[in-house]
Amino acid sequence: MMQRKTGDIVYSLIHSTSSSKVSIHVEDKGVRVYAPRQARLREVDRIVLEARDWILTEQERLKPSVSREDKASLSQQAKDRICERIEYFAPMLGNARPNRITIREQKTRWGSCSRKGNLNFNWKLIKAPGEALDYVVIHELCHLYEFNHSPRFWQMVAKIQPDYKVWKAWLAQYAQKL
Repeated sequence: MMQRKTGDIVYSLIHSTSSSKVSIHVEDKGVRVYAPRQARLREVDRIVLEARDWILTEQERLKPSVSREDKASLSQQAKDRICERIEYFAPMLGNARPNRITIREQKTRWGSCSRKGNLNFNWKLIKAPGEALDYVVIHELCHLYEFNHSPRFWQMVAKIQPDYKVWKAWLAQYAQKL
């Protein structure tokens, strides 16, 4: 791998025997360009420059939408609110309590429950409507009793939040906007 700069684009060039053409990958960690071993550097630079507008657009799209300070503040707000809701809903289900509650930034999950009873929640829930946050809290609390998505599990969720399907769908539809 070799670091290169052409114009205002910095990228990692990776020569590959399996590549038959130049391909550009924009990731949150940077720009990677895969090229056949025999590709000339001038030709790779030309291709990268031709794709400049697309690369910059993708980099902008991948930038975090909140600052680190704001994220830290929102994470703390999320933890406070989620802990409040756990205290509210847990007694409705029984005696089980989470072992640990952690706030994270998962890319594809709103929450999770480990076999040890640790509950993890996405900090972005604080930006969702309260009912959506409640759905995730209830969902994860139910996993303390049913570590699956069986009909019995969904009955437990529905007992506490009869309209949970509305909020499950809302999260699926608006996830990218949070």
